[in-house]
Amino acid sequence: MLLNSSFCCSVYRELSVLMAPFSTAIHLYFASTSSSSTGHITRSSLRRFIQRTGAAFFSSHISFSSDESKIFDTLHELLAECDGFEWHHFKVGSYNAVVQKGVQLRFDDDVMAVVVLNTPSFFENTYKKWLQKQYKSGESMETFMKKIGSNPIRSFFLSRFAQIENRLLPIRAVSICDFEPLHDRLPLVSLPVCGHISGAAYFYRVKEATDPITGKKKLHMGLSLHPKYGGHFSFRGVIVFPDVRLPATYKEKLPLKTLDTEEKIDEALELFNEHYYDNRYRNCGNPVETYSELQLKYFSTPPEQRWPLIAHWFRS
Repeated sequence: MLLNSSFCCSVYRELSVLMAPFSTAIHLYFASTSSSSTGHITRSSLRRFIQRTGAAFFSSHISFSSDESKIFDTLHELLAECDGFEWHHFKVGSYNAVVQKGVQLRFDDDVMAVVVLNTPSFFENTYKKWLQKQYKSGESMETFMKKIGSNPIRSFFLSRFAQIENRLLPIRAVSICDFEPLHDRLPLVSLPVCGHISGAAYFYRVKEATDPITGKKKLHMGLSLHPKYGGHFSFRGVIVFPDVRLPATYKEKLPLKTLDTEEKIDEALELFNEHYYDNRYRNCGNPVETYSELQLKYFSTPPEQRWPLIAHWFRS
């Protein structure tokens, strides 16, 4: 039976909600003797199916509280994979254990948090449509730019995170974003470390290096590479749920290391730190899906200079 896309998406999202605390991917195969049949599936029937399978991932306790169901339903709706998002769970304590005090999350160790990232499809599938929806016919670009702000990516994610927080009320959700880290202070949170701890993307740390000319230590940065997208993605923030506690048995999934030699790692780090704007570092790890040419140019341009690159989106 060839299932329609909306049904497949609903099954995927429902299973993802049920199994979300364990970051487990599930694939179902359907068969039918009727080519005209349609599918209908409920949360209770999914639970019965999973329980009947006796799958190994059911060895840990899952709490299907109404609050947790609401959280996962909301995240899968507003941060859907088909809209160009991913979000990955981790324990606050797992993150705090490996970062310096200045960037630790000030919540209990067993509290659940998720790190949010955008994938290549976000740019055209979601971001473009969001901007076009904000634009009023006949509005001048100057007026529109003032309304949205100089950094529309920032405006989008602040709006989306606020929407998630409001949708979840009275459940507490705390969004932490750090779009433009300053050189004279620590970031609010280390998103690459959150990504590594949650299993979203492997974070390759830098080795201390000295400039051969000046003799000064180089301030190099580490690089995160996604197992599917390489460097063609961006972390956008963390959402903490202070009242959601993960069990002591919970373990985050391990990030997939796509660079298997020191030479490849050194090359990727050099491309990232020394040749950032030519985007070659993004292709390290052999990504299977990448940014479009427009995206590459857009994200390689300072935020205040990006508007002319997408002005054609608003021409009738």
